[in-house]
Amino acid sequence: MLNYWQHCVKVITYIIERIRVLGQHLQLLKANHSWSEEAKMSPISKRRSRPEEPDAFTALMDQLENLLEKEHLFTPNLQIASQPQEPGEVTTGARDGSVNVLRCLKMWYDLSSDVFLLSVNIVDRFLTKMKVRNKHLACISVSGLFIASNLLNETINPNDLVNISQSKCTTTDMQRMAEIMINKLNLDPNTVPTTASSFLRLYYKLYEIAARKLNLSELFHQIINEQELCMHLEIIACDSQCANYRPCLIALVLIYLQFQEFYAELQYFPLEMFELDSFTMELKNFCNIKDEDFYICHEQIMSVLNLYNGQLKVMHQRYKLAKLAGFKCVESGFPFGIDLNDVVAAKKDADIEQVLINTFTDVTKGEVGFAAIPGKEKEFSDSLDMTIKYAEALNCKKIHIMSGKVNGFRTEEHYKVLQSNLRFAETKLRNKGIIGLIEPINTYSVPNYFLNSYEKGIEVLKAVDSPHIRLMVDVFHMQQIQGNITRSLKEYWPLVGHVQIAQVPDRHEPNTDGEIDYKFILKTLDELGYNDWIGLEYKPVADSTKGLAWINEYGYTL
Repeated sequence: MLNYWQHCVKVITYIIERIRVLGQHLQLLKANHSWSEEAKMSPISKRRSRPEEPDAFTALMDQLENLLEKEHLFTPNLQIASQPQEPGEVTTGARDGSVNVLRCLKMWYDLSSDVFLLSVNIVDRFLTKMKVRNKHLACISVSGLFIASNLLNETINPNDLVNISQSKCTTTDMQRMAEIMINKLNLDPNTVPTTASSFLRLYYKLYEIAARKLNLSELFHQIINEQELCMHLEIIACDSQCANYRPCLIALVLIYLQFQEFYAELQYFPLEMFELDSFTMELKNFCNIKDEDFYICHEQIMSVLNLYNGQLKVMHQRYKLAKLAGFKCVESGFPFGIDLNDVVAAKKDADIEQVLINTFTDVTKGEVGFAAIPGKEKEFSDSLDMTIKYAEALNCKKIHIMSGKVNGFRTEEHYKVLQSNLRFAETKLRNKGIIGLIEPINTYSVPNYFLNSYEKGIEVLKAVDSPHIRLMVDVFHMQQIQGNITRSLKEYWPLVGHVQIAQVPDRHEPNTDGEIDYKFILKTLDELGYNDWIGLEYKPVADSTKGLAWINEYGYTL
């Protein structure tokens, strides 16, 4: 009951604030007698007073009316819970995970935002109409992308899509599922469903014309960024909490948020901006959007974007904190779910180098690579291509090629597949000037990880025989796999391409209590002539920056 009244108070506060702001604007308008009645009249008011005017604005408003008439036909009504009510039931987490995979596929195939958003709309409407088991969700989601790409003439090879999506269905399965979805949703191949993207692009055109009529074009383009709006719409689509809002409402709230962001940076509210602000409210009324609905959607979308921006902010902060701590470069896992442009911007903003990146895998599924997994050669190839794309953009010269997990015994077939995949990778990496690294990982840290033996790893590297495929030695893993670190380093040294360190057994700083004498190990690396970067692959005992004191203590610098 308390939550209900708290919600009512928020709604009333929002409406009062709107009235207060509009009242201020009206006072300003009354004080400015130089404005003519024509100037005060909003573009929508002008259209209604002169509906016969055959201009671009009128045509766009006709399109908006048409979209509004069809909107209810394409708005989902998801009724899925955050926790399964019965075994195998689709949850919001499973739905959101599948949509995030679709967004990765969108980036991989360089598809438009429209294709991605339409695919999500198709999937959500199918989940609205049909009771679906979780085991079928991956096939349903990739089928939705397949349908959307065909509807918008951005065709994807079905065999390739099935392989790279790792949906565990066959091409025939996907095509059969696509047919079922088309029939159940009555999809017309000649009609593109109405989505939030449809409204967003139409609103943008309307605002452009309104701004031009008000002599505010330059200011409008400073405030509203269409590419950023589309990206925000993609982020919103990945959260099931926003799935049931009217598309026209989501699009308008996103534009309004960009205006709000601009206003927040100003010391005062420019008088001329009142017209564009009023235009937003008139569009809201034209679309029959209630104040309460606008407020609720506004709060929800802000929450989702703040969460995403928080994750993005964390990434920016990690790069910056590394720089502030004195690091000249960083290494990382694959930034799953974060747009490549955002990653590049974070790195550039921190003015730091990227030394190493892991191969692309779907972390939501617990994947740790495919290089040694028979039958996953296509997935390996696709994940390698995606990683190279990121590595090139980040000017990163090392890629950790992860071999994957296996249940049961390791067979000769596994090793043959690993060698074959590494030879395949070698050609691509050599042409890009990138080194691929394989890393033996101990079974305590990652159970069932395929490559858990240095001896076998060395055999594979000798078989591949290329300076572009090298061994990554994490001393933490070496100690737990076989010990005898000094002799092993000397024996394997000609094949070593990267070194990481951490204390055993707790993976803390090198100078903490543990099994390894790192002063001796680092001296050994010096004697071996190692002059490349060393990755600090440890978990700080407490504060990361204070934990770096060991570097000076050992006589080194970052």
